[in-house]
Amino acid sequence: MSTNEVTEEDYYRYYDLEQDPFPVGHADGIYYPSPELEHRIELARHLIDFSNRIVLITGEEGSGKTAFLQHLVYEADERWVITKLDITGGESPEFVLQSIYLQNHLDYHPGEPVESCVKTLKHHFQNNIDNNLVNVFLVDNAHLLPASVLNLLLQFATPSAAGQSVHLVMMSEEDISSLFLNQDDEYLHKMELPLLTEDQLPVYLRHRLGNCDLDFARVFNAQQLKQIHKTSGGIPALVNQLAARTLQDPSQLGRAKRSGKKMPLVGLLLNGRFTLGLSLVL
Repeated sequence: MSTNEVTEEDYYRYYDLEQDPFPVGHADGIYYPSPELEHRIELARHLIDFSNRIVLITGEEGSGKTAFLQHLVYEADERWVITKLDITGGESPEFVLQSIYLQNHLDYHPGEPVESCVKTLKHHFQNNIDNNLVNVFLVDNAHLLPASVLNLLLQFATPSAAGQSVHLVMMSEEDISSLFLNQDDEYLHKMELPLLTEDQLPVYLRHRLGNCDLDFARVFNAQQLKQIHKTSGGIPALVNQLAARTLQDPSQLGRAKRSGKKMPLVGLLLNGRFTLGLSLVL
């Protein structure tokens, strides 16, 4: 077999994988709901439904902020009307307003003054509230928010005598509360995403691997797990990279599968040309 014939599908088929268990970025269907994360999901839901506080959730890069936000959407109450904003840092208020309009099925007219757009949206959100719906803005990468866009969002989310139009949940790598709230944090609830503990690591990896045809204890032995946790610091994104590197190590092939099961590709994988090809591909 030439190296050009080695494909990712061969590798997946060897381990009976339906998808990459350790992809770069968020992947649907393999979210690990640790007790600590579940508690934060439930708390965020409670705050959206029963409080007027802005929710600021912080976590360092790779800690799972986007995955948390996606899981919050999955767990959303049927009354929630969700607007999602993934911030890159270059957005203008007009661009964000257009996105809000489109996600709420409203006709946006380019060139309309920002003040007029805000008034229209507030009227729309109030109609939702009158119909027992809950307006929710979910903002990812909030630490990249331009000041003008942050001020725009706060026009909808800051509680006032006229009421609160929108419940705002912000995911951020930094604590940005000082940018827009008073010092006593009266209208803010902050929480931080937890990192994986050493005890949680094997549970997390098994959850990610699912029904993978793998001798887990052989590939991820105690020493290997300890090293992965030490190197990654418990940051899920780094854990995924290290686990994928371990799983794809050609030296693991031929000895990583469970005994007593058919290995349709074992002859292929033990072939020296395949091992060399896989090494070059990976």
